[in-house]
Amino acid sequence: MSTHRLLRLSFASALLAVSAGLTTQIGALAGSQSSVSLPFTAATPDCVVRLDPVQPGETSSHVSVVGCFKTFAEAAAAGTNGGVQLPPMASAKKFTQAKLNAQLNLRGRGLFHAMDCTPNCTGTIIGIDYWDIGFSGSILMYTTNNSAGCTAGANYYWTSLPYPWDNKVSSARSYTGCQYFHHWVDTGFTGGQLIVQWSNSNFGSVMNDTTSSVGLKQSS
Repeated sequence: MSTHRLLRLSFASALLAVSAGLTTQIGALAGSQSSVSLPFTAATPDCVVRLDPVQPGETSSHVSVVGCFKTFAEAAAAGTNGGVQLPPMASAKKFTQAKLNAQLNLRGRGLFHAMDCTPNCTGTIIGIDYWDIGFSGSILMYTTNNSAGCTAGANYYWTSLPYPWDNKVSSARSYTGCQYFHHWVDTGFTGGQLIVQWSNSNFGSVMNDTTSSVGLKQSS
């Protein structure tokens, strides 16, 4: 084989290698930024996601889907791996920090059967978005495996809410030290925003049904 042909083959191989590397990098980036899909239906309207604390050098949390459920009680149990156990007809509308504390107190006193926890009642509720005003309608519950929530300074950000929650939030509550619950109009934490401090039953005519990205923090 001629030297000229060898050089051409080597150059072509190098281009393929670079192309493959770029494709891999682009694929990885796309995967890390891909939108989360929620198994939301009319029969399973209450959804739960798990957010990891934002790590140094990162701008958003890793988000995983826990699932969507028929009742708020099922959603709360799944989001906390059995750590919060409510009556079957429990209402998300009345689920305040005091209600959560009461559940945690029961858990701390060992009043939950060990088999109810998977594996060790890990899972902490840090926020709930409600579809409608007055803490009503379908809910999107934010949980984390970080038992301290925001109290130790951890922050949680979700860059793009998925269907059907994009542009649907009208009220919200936050929990476990996450005093500031940011709601941005646009994805990527941009545009106008409403900052909920613990609870807001009505985002108002300007901000109702506009949220596309969120953040939960201990301080503003």
